[in-house]
Amino acid sequence: MQLVMKLPYSLLSATLGLIFSFSNPVFSQQQDAKAGTIAQSPNVERYVRMGEIQRDRQLKGITESDNTLGISPFDGFVNGPAAFTESTNCNCPGNLVLNPSFENGTTNWSWSGGNLQAGTYAAVCGVNSGQFQITNSNNNYVVQTVASGTIGAGATLNLGVYGGTHVPSFYHEVGIYYFDSNWNYISSTTQQVNSQLPTMTYYNFNSTVPANTYYIQVGGNGTGDWLKTDMWCLTVVCNNATNGGTIGSAQSGCGASFDPAPFTNIASPSGGSGTLEIIWIKSTTNCPPASFNGAQWSVIPGATGLTYNSGPITETTCFRRCARRAGCESYDAESNIITVTVNPELSATLTGPSTVCAGSSVTLTASGGASYSWNIGATTASITVTPSSLATYEVTVTGAGGCTKVLSRAVLPYTCGNPCYTRTPSNAVECSNGTNYGFWAAGLVNGDGSSGNEYFSISGATFKEYADGTAVHSGTMTNVSTGSQFTFTFVFSGRTTTAPSGSPKQPNCGNYSLNATDLYYYPNASGIIEGVGNLAGGQLKFSNTGPSFQVGTGANVQQNVYGGSGWENGTIISQPTNANYSFTIGGGFDINLNLTGSSCMACLNLPPTASISGNGTVCNGVSTTLTASGGNSYNWSTGATTAAITVNPGSTTTYTVTVTAELGCTATASKTVNVSTSPTLTTVVTNPSCYNGTNGSINLSVSGGTAPYTYAWSNGFTGQDPTGLAAGTFTVTVTDASGCTKTKSATLTQPAQMAVTATDFDPTCNGGSDGKISIDVTTGMIPNYSYNWSKVGGGTGSGSGINLRTI
Repeated sequence: MQLVMKLPYSLLSATLGLIFSFSNPVFSQQQDAKAGTIAQSPNVERYVRMGEIQRDRQLKGITESDNTLGISPFDGFVNGPAAFTESTNCNCPGNLVLNPSFENGTTNWSWSGGNLQAGTYAAVCGVNSGQFQITNSNNNYVVQTVASGTIGAGATLNLGVYGGTHVPSFYHEVGIYYFDSNWNYISSTTQQVNSQLPTMTYYNFNSTVPANTYYIQVGGNGTGDWLKTDMWCLTVVCNNATNGGTIGSAQSGCGASFDPAPFTNIASPSGGSGTLEIIWIKSTTNCPPASFNGAQWSVIPGATGLTYNSGPITETTCFRRCARRAGCESYDAESNIITVTVNPELSATLTGPSTVCAGSSVTLTASGGASYSWNIGATTASITVTPSSLATYEVTVTGAGGCTKVLSRAVLPYTCGNPCYTRTPSNAVECSNGTNYGFWAAGLVNGDGSSGNEYFSISGATFKEYADGTAVHSGTMTNVSTGSQFTFTFVFSGRTTTAPSGSPKQPNCGNYSLNATDLYYYPNASGIIEGVGNLAGGQLKFSNTGPSFQVGTGANVQQNVYGGSGWENGTIISQPTNANYSFTIGGGFDINLNLTGSSCMACLNLPPTASISGNGTVCNGVSTTLTASGGNSYNWSTGATTAAITVNPGSTTTYTVTVTAELGCTATASKTVNVSTSPTLTTVVTNPSCYNGTNGSINLSVSGGTAPYTYAWSNGFTGQDPTGLAAGTFTVTVTDASGCTKTKSATLTQPAQMAVTATDFDPTCNGGSDGKISIDVTTGMIPNYSYNWSKVGGGTGSGSGINLRTI
C-alpha cells in the first residue's frame, strides 16, 4: 500500500519524496524514509542502554528480588506454537518500526545482555513473535532506532505493542527512548509488562518528544526471565495547525527579472500542538490559480522557515506558506497568497542629435511611455533646447503599468561656419613603445574582447580652428584589435599662447622635453563619443583633466612633429542597446594626434571678435558705462585704453573701440548711445488768501521730453496741478516716457495776521451822545475793510467806517 502525505490543494507527497510502501499489507514493511536504520557501535549502545536506562530503573525503585534470572531451560514453545489469533491491532498505518512483528526474523533489531529470537510462541500478529531471553539482569535491551533528526520536539508519539512474560515477578518494560545528536540519553516513556504468557497484553501509551531530541528508539528490557513482544506500532499523533498566519502583501517590479523584498512573517501559524513544519509553495499558472491542485503548485526546495526570500524571478508568481504540526500528514494551515507581478521592461527610447551649432536649438524626443518628466522641468515627450555648453538631458519615462525607465542624452554645442584653419589629424606614435594611435581608453568596452586593447585608430577626422578661439576635432575611431567603432566630436576653447597652470603636458620619453616656441593651448575641452554597430545607443561625454590640450611642434610628444595631445575625463551617459555590450570607465582617456599644416604662428594670427556692452540710451546729463571684450588691449575713440569707459554724452554719440588680440590681430566694434532730452517744467502759484488759509494752488506746465509724463509731488499728489494748499514749499518730479526725469519746487506764501487797535472818547455830558470809538487796522489784508458793530448790554448805537459817532 502507499501512504500519501497531503499538501494544500491535493499537492501530492510525491513532491517531497515522502512515500511509504509495504510489500505485505500487514507484516512486511520497507524502510521508512523518515526513520532509517542508524548504525551505532556496541559501546555506544551498551553505554546508553545499560547505563542510563538502568539509572531510570533505580529512580523508579525497581530492584531484582534475587540474583536468579528465572530462565527456563525451554521457552514453552517446544511443543508447538500457541493457537494463532489475528488481532485488530496488527494493522499499523504510518508505522515507524521496521519488521514490527518479527516476520523477517530479527532484522532491524539490535540487542545486548540476552538473546533475541523470532519464534512462534504466543504470536498475535502473523506467525512469529519476538522472544528476548534475558541473561544479564542489569545490562540488557532489545531496541530499534526509528528516527534520527526527523521528528521535532513537541510532537506526540503513540506506541502500541503486544507483550508478556513467563514470570511477572521480574520487572519488564517496553518504551520510547530519546537521545540527542551525540547519543546522550535525554529521557524515556515506558510501560511495565506483566502479562502472564502464553497470553500477551496490548500495551498502548503516548509520549511527547522532548527538546534537543535527535535519535528515537523503541524497545524493551527486564531484570530476568523472557520478554516476549509482537507487533510494535509507533506512529506520530497528529494535532494539526489550523491557521496559516499572514505573510505580507503583493509586490510588483519591472524588467526582465525582479527581486522582491523578502516575504515577512506578519502572523505565525497557530492551532494544534507539536513542532511546526513549514513549506512554501509557488505557482506561475494563472496567478493565482483558478483551481488549487497539485499540478498548478510546486514546493520550493529548502524553504522551511516562517519567512522566505525568493531572489530574482522572471515571471509573475504566486507564493504561499503552508504549515502543519509534527506527526501530521497534511499542511492544512495555509497563509494568504502573495502575488509578485513582473511587468515587462519598459521599451522606451530617446532620440535626437548629440551635437548642435552654438546658439542653435535641438529637439530631443522620448517615446514608449504614458508620461514624461525631464530634468529641466518639462513634462512633454519632446523638448527643444539651446545649450550654451555641453549639457546632459535626462527624462524619466513612465509606462501605463507604472514601470519607469530613465534615459539620458548629452548635447554638445560647437562653432559652425567657415574655420580660419582646417587641419587633417592622424594617429601619432607613442614614444615609449612605438604604438600608433589617435585615441587611448582603458577598458572602454565589455563584451567585445577589448580588455587589454586600449588603442584606437582615427579616420575621416578633421581639426578645425575658428576665429573665436575654439577648435573642433571630429571623426571616427576604431579599436585596433577588435574593430569596435565610435564617432566622436571634441570642442576645445579658450585658445592662448600662454601656458595655463599645469601645462604643457610633459612627455615621458627619455631625454626629450618640450621646448618648442610655437606651442599654444586650449584650456577648456568637452566632447562626446557614440557607439557604432553593436555599440549603437551608447554614449559617453568628456571633459579635460590635467594639462590643457596643446598644439604645436612636439605637442604630441614627438620631437620635430607638429601635433596635439591632451588627457580627458569620461562619464557614461547611456549604455549600448545591445545588452551583450557595455561601457566601463577604466581610467583616463588620451588624445594623441599628428596635425598637418605649418608650424609658424602666423596661421593662428586670427582676427578677434570685438564687442561692446552697456546702455544704448541715456537721459541728458546721465552717465553710462560701456565695456569692450574680445582682446588683450583696447583703444577707444575717446582716447581711453581700458576695457570699460564711463561716458556722459550731451547728445547722441557713437563710440568705437579697437580690440587687439594677443598675437597682434585687431578688430573694431562700435556702439551708439542715444541721448533723450529731459522735460522742462514751469510753475504758477496762487497763494492762500488768508493767514493759515488752505486755498492755495500750483499750476504746472511741462514741455519737452517724451509724453506721456508721470508726476510725483512731495505731498503725495500724483496729478499735474495740486490745489487746496497751505503756505509751504512743494517739489515735483516729472518722468517722461523715455525714463528721463526733471525736478522743480514751488513756494506758496500767506498774508500776515491782522492787528486792530481801538481808541474811545466818552460823552461830554451825562446823558450826552457825543461819545465815539476810533478803530485803527495796522497790519493784515489790503485796505477796503468792512466793519460790523454791536453794543454790549443792549441799547442803541449807529455808525459806519472807522468812527462810531453816536453812543
